[in-house]
Amino acid sequence: MLGNELSEEIRSTQVHLIGLRERVRDDQLRELIARYINEGAVVPISKDKDQATQRMDRWLETMTTVQERLGMVLRTLL
Repeated sequence: MLGNELSEEIRSTQVHLIGLRERVRDDQLRELIARYINEGAVVPISKDKDQATQRMDRWLETMTTVQERLGMVLRTLL
């Protein structure tokens, strides 16, 4: 269980990220960001430590994929 302050901070950050995602022109990047948000949302509600670790690993892998795609998109603009 996360404390109220941390839970609220996570929720607020996710809402902000959703708003930014809608501004992205690249369909693949938008889809990856949605996946990142969804995978991150289930980490705190894991049943046990093992499940939380697996979910966190998937979340971090998705973050890496988002960063890679973002880099590709940005390089096309330079």
